[in-house]
Amino acid sequence: MTFTVDLPLPPSANMMFINSPNMKGKGRFPSPAYKQWKREAGLLVVKAWNDQFQPEIGTPYAVHIELNVNHQSDIANREKAITDLLVATIPGFPGDQWVNRMLIERNRNIEAARVEVVTLP
Repeated sequence: MTFTVDLPLPPSANMMFINSPNMKGKGRFPSPAYKQWKREAGLLVVKAWNDQFQPEIGTPYAVHIELNVNHQSDIANREKAITDLLVATIPGFPGDQWVNRMLIERNRNIEAARVEVVTLP
């Protein structure tokens, strides 16, 4: 099966979490920007999944990510937010340990981010 979704540009891995000893306890916490992106992108993932008749992604699978970012940004740092969102948002979506192939590329002709997931044979 195949699933495709257009998303807002995910935050870089460097911007996903904050370290704060002032919040209850010590440790890493999701940044406000990451929380906002997860809310917005999560709604788009659910809508696309339902619009595509809830395709079942089997294991193993491949992920193709296209990002509209210039060369001042590390595109690989944006993958984790996307794969974590898919796993957390779509019921029964296989964990990212089942990714056997990952392609991440720049595409200046899309709005922000496009993700395609394909079940591999």
